[in-house]
Amino acid sequence: MDYGPQLDILRDTARDLCADPWVANKLTLDVRMEGGRPMLKALPETMPYLRAAYAIKRNELSPELKGLFEGMAG
Repeated sequence: MDYGPQLDILRDTARDLCADPWVANKLTLDVRMEGGRPMLKALPETMPYLRAAYAIKRNELSPELKGLFEGMAG
């Protein structure tokens, strides 16, 4: 599945919420395969902004991406 546009929505929203330019520039969100399962990857310092973006944009995301995000540790 192509998560690209949905990841862009989350990333851009998280960047808009971040007041620290250094952290905002480090803010990335990727889907990678680990052990045959897709997993979301992001830097730990960006997680508060990604969680806030997810809370704001949750209704615009596919059930598959919601499941990946809700299963993400951090």
